[in-house]
Amino acid sequence: MARGEGIWLYDEDGNRFMDCESGTFNLVLGYSHPEIVATIRQQAGSLIHVTSRFQTRPLNELAGRLVAGSPPFLGSPQQRAAWAMQMATRAGRIAGSIKTQTLYL
Repeated sequence: MARGEGIWLYDEDGNRFMDCESGTFNLVLGYSHPEIVATIRQQAGSLIHVTSRFQTRPLNELAGRLVAGSPPFLGSPQQRAAWAMQMATRAGRIAGSIKTQTLYL
């Protein structure tokens, strides 16, 4: 395959194939979506990857949203942060990329 667009893949000769075989990422997002391409370009201009031992603004914002959405009966911010991380991990959204020892709220 030479390129993709939406749900379509194209070979070197320009033949078009509907992609019904790719993994979850491609099936959900498709290929070459303009907003996703722009977001990746913007992020690549600042940070491609940072180990979870360091904090980043997006990571802290996500942690804050998770804590804000946690049940109030959990009590302390630390208990709420722990709950939020467990829920995110169980849902597979961040799969353990937030660690309690590096989470400051």
